[in-house]
Amino acid sequence: MIPGDIQVYYAQLDRPLKQSCFDGYKDRLPRSEQVRIENYKREQDRLAALVGKALLMIAATDRGFALDWSSLQRDAYGRPYFASGAGFADFNISHSGRYVVVAISMQGAVGIDIEARGSLTLADFENCFTPMEWRRIMESEDPTGQFFKSWCIKEAVIKAIGKGLSIPLADVHIGVGYARVAAEQYAYKQIAFREDYHLVVAAPQLSPLPIVPVDLTGRLDWAEERTSES
Repeated sequence: MIPGDIQVYYAQLDRPLKQSCFDGYKDRLPRSEQVRIENYKREQDRLAALVGKALLMIAATDRGFALDWSSLQRDAYGRPYFASGAGFADFNISHSGRYVVVAISMQGAVGIDIEARGSLTLADFENCFTPMEWRRIMESEDPTGQFFKSWCIKEAVIKAIGKGLSIPLADVHIGVGYARVAAEQYAYKQIAFREDYHLVVAAPQLSPLPIVPVDLTGRLDWAEERTSES
């Protein structure tokens, strides 16, 4: 892949969007996608879902093309794609905590995952890892950090493959800079981001150049009040 084939964009969800901005982006989506957003019970989840689509629109505009949302479809695994083409080969969206991230790829599949580090009982997730991976987590100086790092890699790879939860996390075997699923191999990059967040991009191939996330927070029209965390 040539430099620039994969780009990452993000926005910080500190506040809700102004209603006019929210509605403006939402109205550009097909009704099926609007319903998906409306079905989220929490305001924060509705906001994250809409902002992910808005970032995709902005990213496309920056690359010199407009998205035909009427052609947005989902495959058998629920993964969205543009049937009429979109000016890029693939895209993927993730959100966690206060951030929404979007990856677009000009050549081939891409997966992205962001995880906000939090407290959890590690033992509850042992079956998601190979024995070697689990040993690496438990013997780390920071087991919780190593857990989230490994989890993020697996999620990004699975999202790049595009078959959703049909692939168990334990079937993703993590190597150094790559992960293997059966006979398939995917490259991954851990991207330097905010403290207490892990961010990973995965694709069949990745340029050796670093991926620097582009902050699009200021490209959206935010309201003055803070977003409810409930």
